[in-house]
Amino acid sequence: MRHNKCKKLLTGLFITLSLIMSACSSSKQLPADEPKTTDAATTPIEVTQDENKLSFSDIEKLAAENVYNVHWYTSTEGDFSAGTSFIMDSDKFGGKILVTAFHYLVPDGEEGTFKGKDLPNFVQGGTITEAKSKTTTGASLKNCIVIEDAAAVPQINKDVAAFTLYNSENLKTLPLSTHTLKMGDKLYLLASLWKGDNLNENCVYEGLAVLDVNGEMSFKLTKNYDTTGGSGGPIVNEYGEVVGIHMASTQDNSIMYAHSSESFLAQINAGTVSNVTYEEKPEVTQAADEDVPAYYHKSDDLSAETCFFNMKITGVETVDKLGDAESHEGYKFAIVSMCIDTVGLNVGDFYLFSEDFCVFWDDDYSPAYGYEESHVDGLAHDETLIQDNSINYLKYAFEVPESFESMILYFMDYYYDASDVFHEVAEHYFEIPLNGF
Repeated sequence: MRHNKCKKLLTGLFITLSLIMSACSSSKQLPADEPKTTDAATTPIEVTQDENKLSFSDIEKLAAENVYNVHWYTSTEGDFSAGTSFIMDSDKFGGKILVTAFHYLVPDGEEGTFKGKDLPNFVQGGTITEAKSKTTTGASLKNCIVIEDAAAVPQINKDVAAFTLYNSENLKTLPLSTHTLKMGDKLYLLASLWKGDNLNENCVYEGLAVLDVNGEMSFKLTKNYDTTGGSGGPIVNEYGEVVGIHMASTQDNSIMYAHSSESFLAQINAGTVSNVTYEEKPEVTQAADEDVPAYYHKSDDLSAETCFFNMKITGVETVDKLGDAESHEGYKFAIVSMCIDTVGLNVGDFYLFSEDFCVFWDDDYSPAYGYEESHVDGLAHDETLIQDNSINYLKYAFEVPESFESMILYFMDYYYDASDVFHEVAEHYFEIPLNGF
């Protein structure tokens, strides 16, 4: 969000080394630690074949009705949307609870010190929406279930958060698994992904089990998906039972990592309800569809005036490698330089996000890649604070097909009003030649 709001898209957060967090909406960077492996034996288990297994269309229906997003409210970082969640029944807590990944809810800069006991005072509530339909459910967070040993990735077998709920009567729940897994068993990731090709609108992604070691599961998807936004999403077996929560993937998305259901259930049941009760949150309001102008900026005039600033694209260069990151086969990185001038257009501080910019080609788009400055000197962070009456020189990186000679950079001009209602003002399309200018 912008206009004195903090925004974290469903994005998901990069863990360099071999892991990349799959996150919904978040721009937080996590420690670069490899998930620990042990000498413990895997947990292969016999699964009795029966007629209760669900078809793929049954799993799609299950996913469409049981995957949720949360609009989080926090004490120090404002409100944001991030990740995937699901609802389960809890005997201990006397009703339905929401379960998701802990790592979304760690304040920036506190990844090594923030613990489960700190969560009730950071999270200040949240509203729950259906991931597929994007409709609000009327339910919201009531209390945090304090899980003392909760910790963020790379501690995958500790990464879980749970909350009691207001108005949960109409929320659907998923059962935890009564069947254990063996290597090669079919699994389904139910998640609200938002980045990459071939995304399933019913939020279901097929895969195969690999290992289950000390609460850490690994699995492979049958297709290579970017799982941004997927952390916290349930992984179900062919019976529609939750066997784990998705947490992370390798940099090339070849292996996925999850927190197993037996492990996270034990952690949740060891928790206690916080004495901090959140205010019941109303639905997150959206303004009615607004008829906004669209502006097309040709290569000889790559500048625009928006609600908050003057923006001018000053150059572009293409490279095959950014720091340690190499472009995929058939693609290249386009590094776009721009100048942001806020003089006279804005009366306060606001946030500009790399996710606000997208690249279009062939009626598709690729969100901005948010590489850290440690990868490429001078490359902008996902969140770049634009100060009133200042000029900033920014760089954003995008991955584009190497055969293309130009691209369209898209920017939405928008704001949230005092009632947290979203308003789109204009759309800008910049035709940028990739051979430099």
